[in-house]
Amino acid sequence: MALFFSSLIAIYIGALIIAAISISVITVFCICAVLTAAGSAAFVWAIWQIVKKGANLLKGFSGVSYSKFP
Repeated sequence: MALFFSSLIAIYIGALIIAAISISVITVFCICAVLTAAGSAAFVWAIWQIVKKGANLLKGFSGVSYSKFP
């Protein structure tokens, strides 16, 4: 009987360890995915801002409004 309960305790502890490792790995992957998505969005935003500032600078130099053209 003691052997039976000892094996149940071992299985329970093993299941807890596997669950903790799984949750930790999934958490790390989710954090990496969020950081990658945020970095990509920030990169696109930065490029957009650079292009917009460049267009405004060119518009100021040439005196032409590009919104007049279709």
